[in-house]
Amino acid sequence: MTTPAPESAQPNPAPGTRPTPRWQERIKVLIVEYGLIALVVWYFIFGTVLVSFALAIRMGFNVNVKVESTAGAVGTWGATWLTAYLATKLTTPLRLAATLAITPAIGKFVRRFRKRSGPSTPPAQLP
Repeated sequence: MTTPAPESAQPNPAPGTRPTPRWQERIKVLIVEYGLIALVVWYFIFGTVLVSFALAIRMGFNVNVKVESTAGAVGTWGATWLTAYLATKLTTPLRLAATLAITPAIGKFVRRFRKRSGPSTPPAQLP
């Protein structure tokens, strides 16, 4: 008597539906499809969050990240930026989700804008 082959851990999806890809797969697809646009969106969000945290800390917002021992060594601005950086690193999952959500819309806008403007010189005349 032969034993049946073990079934995969995930059940087959219903007809007409696709299984939801994992985060790593989504990121790979995003990089392949949008490339530079995805990186610009990622670093723009990173910079915005970093500067926002730094300004909030300077205005008196308590982030609950302890860097008191470094305050004397790097000064108050250095401690502020270090605290803002650590707080920004804590928001990485949220920034990743935001990047995955808004990059396709920005990519469509950029592609539409590029189609309208077009190159100023024909490709045959470029060196």
